[in-house]
Amino acid sequence: MRDANAPDVCNCTGTGYAGPTCQTPICNPGCQNNGKCVAPNTCNCTSTGFTGPTCTTVARPATLYLDHKILLLTTPGFTNIDFLEAVFKGYGTPYDIIRWDVGNSPDLKALLWASDGSARYSSIFMHPNLEALSLMNKTEIDNLWQFQIRAGVRTVKNVLGANPANLTTSATVTTNCTVTPIIKNAAGFYTATLVKYQDGRESMGFMHEYQDDTGTQYRVSPYDLQRHLQWLSDLKSGAVAGLKLPANSDLKVDLPFNGNGILENSTGLTEISVNGESCTTFPDYVALGCNCWATGYQACPTTAPVFCQHCTKDWPKPLGTGTDNVKSLPSTSLWTPANLNLDPLAAAVIADTGGIATGFTWCHHTFTHENLDNATKYDATQQIALNIQMASALSLSTKTAVFSHSCMVTPEISGLMNGDVLAALSSNGITCSTGDNTWHMMHQANLRVEGGSATDFKVGSSLLMKWVEAVLKRATSWVTWPVRSMKLDDLMDAFKAREARDACQPSYRLEVDSATGAVQAVTVKSNGGACKAPLMTGPSVSVASLSGLTKDGTDVTAPIYRVDLAAGASKRVVLSNSPAWVLPPLV
Repeated sequence: MRDANAPDVCNCTGTGYAGPTCQTPICNPGCQNNGKCVAPNTCNCTSTGFTGPTCTTVARPATLYLDHKILLLTTPGFTNIDFLEAVFKGYGTPYDIIRWDVGNSPDLKALLWASDGSARYSSIFMHPNLEALSLMNKTEIDNLWQFQIRAGVRTVKNVLGANPANLTTSATVTTNCTVTPIIKNAAGFYTATLVKYQDGRESMGFMHEYQDDTGTQYRVSPYDLQRHLQWLSDLKSGAVAGLKLPANSDLKVDLPFNGNGILENSTGLTEISVNGESCTTFPDYVALGCNCWATGYQACPTTAPVFCQHCTKDWPKPLGTGTDNVKSLPSTSLWTPANLNLDPLAAAVIADTGGIATGFTWCHHTFTHENLDNATKYDATQQIALNIQMASALSLSTKTAVFSHSCMVTPEISGLMNGDVLAALSSNGITCSTGDNTWHMMHQANLRVEGGSATDFKVGSSLLMKWVEAVLKRATSWVTWPVRSMKLDDLMDAFKAREARDACQPSYRLEVDSATGAVQAVTVKSNGGACKAPLMTGPSVSVASLSGLTKDGTDVTAPIYRVDLAAGASKRVVLSNSPAWVLPPLV
């Protein structure tokens, strides 16, 4: 504006501009690194390689590269990540584990960033929470947070201890984040949250542990099984409220069985008694202070008592050693239909009442549920041979469409490191067993139907039913893949195909447009043998045609492509209309 006392002089005070005619913008502090002040306190950092209010923050490259891989940060000797490793391996998720040693911590910048400036990881799981436990210093935390911001990497953190909480805070507390509940329990407390910080970082937090405690024993009843068959039929027909399965879906429940339970519940037969408990239940395990069962044989201190070293889930028992626990055998000549029918459950299976025998799939679980980790070859032979005889007596083994002859579930997933057991099972035709990552397995108490009626198979529900419905509702909200069940023998064939894919070790590298966050391409590479590597995209994503790229099925919600890779080869798949990779603003 013009100065009244000096008509030819402009007074620019308070305008944010300077110069004879108040047209030159003022930036205070000034723009750095060749940035240009284009408006009051506004720097244009284009072409400078920097960003931020004064062009002092190093800008992202035009294209950001990320390896689609999980980094698991934990501590030396911490065993509660075993379940995570099983999950990652089960889903074929690429991951690295770094055990954070406070006295010899890794160079975070070198760990997180490759020499070419690409991000080595697309997400981070921290268990225990190294930040909250002060196992990382301020510089290390700053480096981690800057990596999250620059690469748009989300973290997942677990808070030790079962401490669900509500989200009410005092009015005097100032928060630097927004907390969104994820999981809420029946008491109204939150057990998991999504935390969004002001600087753009995102992290999921879990306030519970992972426990598998059990209590009262329960034997499933014919009614329980018939109710589950009706429920499976309702699922298929769309009669379950709020849940419609994709076309061609076919769900079944696989039932591993122990034949001795029939002898126990038949008034005409006598069960055999076998000491089949795990070594962790022995008084010596507590008296000697053992704690190696979960950590494993190799991690057990050599100074620990021999019993403790041998009482581990993976101890390879020397061949030909051990004590036989099967002291007497049942009289199989008494396993007549008349005697077996005295057990209501056996009678229902023999008669296929309500489709019990043919509506489920079946497999062996040994005869008495003896833990096989330290079992002798004799014990293992009797356990499987007797159950094979019982399957024949029940007319289950002739039902090849539903019965698995080659694959079984061992008690407590035991005996898989015991050469005597493996030899005994193999001699009886068993060449496959489920592992701890063969999800999902539930004990028969979880099939107990509550709120039902012995004469009405359309009402009542079990924990299994509730759990499956919850999972299916979430899964079908994302994809339209058919949901189909396979008996264990068929799952074995699927796992063999999966084994070939694992040998390929496919890796995925994302190319993200830093300006828009769009994922422009994915490079899929074989780091081992040849395979058809899977690549899943969203419904709106367009995939450019490419030699060796085929679409798997007709799913429109989440299409799956197969990338045909030779050993060691890679292919770049170009995408358009892909969902944005969320990149927080750099300040």
